[in-house]
Amino acid sequence: MQKETLKILIIDDPEVINKTIRPSLVEQLGFADQNIVGTNSGKKALEILTAAPFDLVLCEWDVPEISGLELLKIIRKHDTLSDLPFMMVTSVGDQKCILQAAQEKVSQYIVKPFTLESFSLKINQAILSKEQRENKRYQVTKVNELTVLNNGKVYTAGKMINFSKGGVSAKLVVSRELAIYDKVELKISVVDSVSGQKFVNTIQGELIRIERTTDATNPKTAYYSFMFVGLDRVQKTFLETIILLLER
Repeated sequence: MQKETLKILIIDDPEVINKTIRPSLVEQLGFADQNIVGTNSGKKALEILTAAPFDLVLCEWDVPEISGLELLKIIRKHDTLSDLPFMMVTSVGDQKCILQAAQEKVSQYIVKPFTLESFSLKINQAILSKEQRENKRYQVTKVNELTVLNNGKVYTAGKMINFSKGGVSAKLVVSRELAIYDKVELKISVVDSVSGQKFVNTIQGELIRIERTTDATNPKTAYYSFMFVGLDRVQKTFLETIILLLER
């Protein structure tokens, strides 16, 4: 979609909209001013969204009448608005709030103040199609761990290499007990680089690939790739949270 045709609704304080967000969108990122609508009311925003089509919502958490989080909940349950890209652009950076937004399937979350580069990146990620987001793979550069288990028994463990909503790859110690298409439990541990908080959950997976490494210093390792299977709502929410953390 061309930036010039993208319709954006901003829900925030009018001064913030007119002095910060709108100028960034129009003057620096190339969006069309006539396609940007602003309001400081969550209730008014809902009226606007149900009256005309929009391509993206940029919303502050703390807005009058209907909060940003409540507006997100309403939109995700709405018959025609449920897939609308919804991005939190907020001064609220508490991890509990980020997790709450992830649980309600926020498209992106950015904390003020932010750089123009990060703002642009988050917008681009928010408007990706659902299919693109499902398949997008994120490189994992922090110290994030994967442990492979079966009925509580540890098969192998190591560091994650990349991650997506559909699966995970990791550099693990070679285990002869694991074979292609084996069903296992994947204990995923990710550390938020900003807060230092650790997020941990166990997800069912299926081994789909093993590739030997060329690491001469540690020849007993290999790259293992797993596909997630049988996800429940809690596990899906966990994956959404991890994606948000990796995109920060």
